[in-house]
Amino acid sequence: MKLHVSLDVAGAIRGFKPGYWRRSMKDSEGRYLTPTEVKDWLLEQLAHGKRRVPFGDPCEGFSHETGCPGHESDESDDDEGRA
Repeated sequence: MKLHVSLDVAGAIRGFKPGYWRRSMKDSEGRYLTPTEVKDWLLEQLAHGKRRVPFGDPCEGFSHETGCPGHESDESDDDEGRA
């Protein structure tokens, strides 16, 4: 089973520490967002009813309520990304 990573928006806001978010997110033009801009973006996502946001492009079946639904995979896929 393969799961794609997503962020719990409310949890990220609750535990927000500016230093952690420095140079963590970029806008569409490639500029790093300031920690304040990141927090504003997270608050905006929550205001739009998004409890989870994907890291990268959303996978098939991604839900902003529950995240990745999980995907069946070959055994060869299970080791993907491991050294």
